[in-house]
Amino acid sequence: MDKKKKRDDFLREPELNDEVMDSFFDQDIEDNTEETDDQETVMEGVVPTDFYQGYITHIPLLSKEKELEYGMAAKYGSEEEAKEAKNKLIEHNMRYVLSIANRFQGKGLLYDDIVQEGFIGLMKAADKYDPDLGWRFTTYATWWIKQSIQRAIMDQGRTIRIPVHLLEDMQSVKKAERAAAQMPDTDEMEVIMKETGFTMAKILHLRALTQSMVSLDTPIGEDQDTVLGDVIAADSETPEDRAMQNALAEDLRDTMADCLNQRESEVISHRFGLGGDRPKTLEEVGAIYGVTRERIRQIEVKALRKLRNPKRSRKLREYTQ
Repeated sequence: MDKKKKRDDFLREPELNDEVMDSFFDQDIEDNTEETDDQETVMEGVVPTDFYQGYITHIPLLSKEKELEYGMAAKYGSEEEAKEAKNKLIEHNMRYVLSIANRFQGKGLLYDDIVQEGFIGLMKAADKYDPDLGWRFTTYATWWIKQSIQRAIMDQGRTIRIPVHLLEDMQSVKKAERAAAQMPDTDEMEVIMKETGFTMAKILHLRALTQSMVSLDTPIGEDQDTVLGDVIAADSETPEDRAMQNALAEDLRDTMADCLNQRESEVISHRFGLGGDRPKTLEEVGAIYGVTRERIRQIEVKALRKLRNPKRSRKLREYTQ
């Protein structure tokens, strides 16, 4: 089995195995186990991007004996000794982060973000490493680096951008709710409607969206280390999806009501299935109104031209950014 296949197998199945770890890296990662005393500790803050390839690749890897020495100091040494030992483990293994990060490019995160997430995993590994279990730190750290990057990619995949105007509306509702709380003898919804100028339906949509943003981050499991959003299938409709769709539908209805006449609104709704039905062909819509497909096309073109007006489409465009 060649080095590349062993390395790929290890990345697919993160089994803690020293033999696999020995063949994990490419030839360009030099196995330099000579340690110098003049290396500065670099993980006290965020490492800048242009620092990666220059500084990190010149920091030598640790021998198995040095890993064990620092691991024991991190676990059994004084507070100062433990901190210094952890910094050494981190500093001399940062090139592992770069090697692993390269494999996750194009997965939805910028390279800089992938590397930073990898550093977070490396620091967690240094905090949790137990040399008494017999594993090399490099083996243990690889698993944590991968997990941190993969978790960030999954989180990014389920992130939905909330349009600015919706965030502002949500804040308005929260402010009105606080005002209503100071008036216990009045109807809360009436106060919120008066304070915001929103309809009851819009307020309910905004509340649902706010609640869904919180609920997806609700910790679950015995250790409370997993959030609900992590276990929802990527292609399933979440409460946040539904709230966003409702908000988009309401904004679309408002926009159409502002600039289209009744016939134009109906034609657009039929053609694009906005009422919940399937989209209809020009012929099908023409049959509904007893006119030709060409006439329906003309109405559609005119309506879309109105909707594309920058002033009117700004609010809708925010959902696609």
